[in-house]
Amino acid sequence: EPFFDVFCKKIIQVYNDLKLVQKFNAYGKTKVFNKSATESSSFIEPNSIDFIITSPPYPNDLEYTRQTRLELYLLDFVKNMDDVQKLKKTMIKGSTKLIYKEDNWNEYVKKFKAVQEVAEQIGKALSDKNWGFDYPRMVREYFGGMYICLEEFYKVMKKDSYNLQVVGDQTYKNIIIPVGKIFVEMAKDIGYSDAHIELFRTRRSTTHDIPLPEEIVVIRK
Repeated sequence: EPFFDVFCKKIIQVYNDLKLVQKFNAYGKTKVFNKSATESSSFIEPNSIDFIITSPPYPNDLEYTRQTRLELYLLDFVKNMDDVQKLKKTMIKGSTKLIYKEDNWNEYVKKFKAVQEVAEQIGKALSDKNWGFDYPRMVREYFGGMYICLEEFYKVMKKDSYNLQVVGDQTYKNIIIPVGKIFVEMAKDIGYSDAHIELFRTRRSTTHDIPLPEEIVVIRK
């Protein structure tokens, strides 16, 4: 059976399921912004948000436009590779393939010792390789981008509102990147009244024996 026919059938099935569910649930109005979270305060009113819950990209070197290339074209989000590149330049740098020469989000996290130590350790572990030279920069750019997001969220959140970030620790060459702990440190630096971690689950990798926690970073303005 042709792919597009199968795809359309599945979309119709999803549509019918959602239509059925709506008979039993009431929903508020939804507004979608085709924008970057790093610019949240430019399209969301200040002090207007009651609650944020999201799972940002992990610093795991997964390049999401490659993972979703088919959907991007089929759903008309992009028309050519120039469009893909424009999209990549706006994304959180969770992959070395998303980093461009002009990127400078690392400037926002120079003061965080934990970020610099992890990046330096990865750099040393890869010093004898002719690959992986972008990994230390990816770590810095990733946390720099997420610092900007947390700053932007702070501007649009109401006082005493909550921001939940589902994140997962990562590892390179057996070096742990403590994503949740660094998020907590950044949130407190920005001025949030509280930030702490709640364990969601523990993941196991097929490439190493180190258990990696997946956590919810609970942040209160």
